[in-house]
Amino acid sequence: MQHRQEALTSRREFLRAAVLATLGASLFGVIAWIANWGHPWQDIVIAVLGQMGLCFAMTFTSATMMQVAFKLPKHPFFKFLAASAGVGLFSLFLMTFVHWVIGTPEVLKTVAGATAVSIFYYILFPLALLREYQREQYRAYRNDPQWARQWGIRWFAVPYGPLNFLRVTWHNIFPPSKRHSTLSAFAPRHFEIQGKSGKPQDSAEAPIKIAFLGDLMPMWEKSLEFDENLVAKVAEADYLVANFEGSLGDGPKAFLQQRHDERILDALETLKPAGNIYLSVANNHAADFDFDQYQLTNQRLAERGFNVFGSKQQPAITIDDRIHLIGVTEWTNQQHGYLPFLEHADSYKKAGVFNVLYPHWGYELECYPRPDWIQRAEQMLNDYDAIVGHHSHIPAPVTIGSDEAGEAKLLAYSLGDATTGMTIKRYQHGVLLMLEFVGTSLQRGEWQFLHNRVDSTVSTVSLAERCPLFPSV
Repeated sequence: MQHRQEALTSRREFLRAAVLATLGASLFGVIAWIANWGHPWQDIVIAVLGQMGLCFAMTFTSATMMQVAFKLPKHPFFKFLAASAGVGLFSLFLMTFVHWVIGTPEVLKTVAGATAVSIFYYILFPLALLREYQREQYRAYRNDPQWARQWGIRWFAVPYGPLNFLRVTWHNIFPPSKRHSTLSAFAPRHFEIQGKSGKPQDSAEAPIKIAFLGDLMPMWEKSLEFDENLVAKVAEADYLVANFEGSLGDGPKAFLQQRHDERILDALETLKPAGNIYLSVANNHAADFDFDQYQLTNQRLAERGFNVFGSKQQPAITIDDRIHLIGVTEWTNQQHGYLPFLEHADSYKKAGVFNVLYPHWGYELECYPRPDWIQRAEQMLNDYDAIVGHHSHIPAPVTIGSDEAGEAKLLAYSLGDATTGMTIKRYQHGVLLMLEFVGTSLQRGEWQFLHNRVDSTVSTVSLAERCPLFPSV
């Protein structure tokens, strides 16, 4: 995508440079005074004034140059490098040369002291520019009015910032996090709930059961099978809902791309006919390739008879005119505007039905939700009748929360991985959630753990009484 050409400098950037220059000149003047203490006072004054004048000019110039240099490359890393190392080395050379010309008694000591302080400036200021740029890009692509376009495929594409990416990396090396285990707890395996009653619950409306799964991850050339007990359990439901994570298409290569082959669709049809399966395509890997491949995936799923939702064209879908599924994602690896994002979910609600938010949200490989996630989720219960989440690749608590009016509501933080071809054991666990509705009221539900038994050629998904990630549950 060609971004709008922006001015290299603005009044705001000049003002920011002037403030930094004033602070820097004052600090470096003190450094020059200390560094040259003991020499004739005339030499000290010359050194201090020279340092202050030079530092004001250099800081103003360097801050302006960094803001200009940052805008020149396209990739965020090279933006940071151009502003930090590029301008920093130029400034160091110029400072050394000027002190040599004006006859500063202790050139190396003066420059070394200034460098020891300014190195933080040449790192932190470009980092601040990078953070500002990322926030602007985040808002831009998620609110792109011309959403049916590609912003370019980045090779190193991850959904998080550096800190959360490091956390995910850590939990891939070491066990998944079990922090915050006291803040949320699993509901009983079988539960009843006094849910929303949007319509009279007369006998003319037969109960419907919906089975929910989490992430359908690629099989990595393995075949997929569901054991007979799981098939029988899902057969009790009228419909099946799952998150189709990845793409059936192909295209430019990038880090961590997830690509399915159509054998996974054949396996799904052993659970339910395609017409009774609802697949969300709102997740961080849906746009791993490009817009055309995303469209190809959705088209192929629809041609096979699956009900597809979670796209910009079809963010939500209603089952039997009663249960409204809203597919949104908090995360995306590639920047684009053609997925429905979590912050826009309110606009996809429907009146007179039971609204189920089905979000791709939270953090990977964390068994329990963080406090800020809990607070946000509980607040969202005021806007939705139930929330059934996914994304973490491991199960998280299925809970019963309540809205501000005290009405009990289902809040399932993550159903984990329903399918996977990965042999790493932590990725082999999920949850099957079964919900029964009468009219537009959620009456009861049950949940069970799932386990993927993966060998060299096949992954078999079965019901599990226990999950090793939650030994006491």
